[in-house]
Amino acid sequence: SGVGYTEKDWGSSFPSAWIWGQTNQWMNATSASLFFSFASVPWYFGLELPGFLIVFEYNHQFYRFNTYLLSIIHDFS
Repeated sequence: SGVGYTEKDWGSSFPSAWIWGQTNQWMNATSASLFFSFASVPWYFGLELPGFLIVFEYNHQFYRFNTYLLSIIHDFS
């Protein structure tokens, strides 16, 4: 078990759809944290692209996964 935080909003100053969450409370882990964000990112000519950013830190080592570094999520179900 642990403590986390997540948020969702459909506001006009944000992308049309987005969600993010973060936590740094893990059972039996002294140095770990996770941040994630998924969104419909506004693009040119009114198009929107699915985008994401995930950062995982474990024992002071950072692992980054995101759309602009061409990371791919094959299945998120």
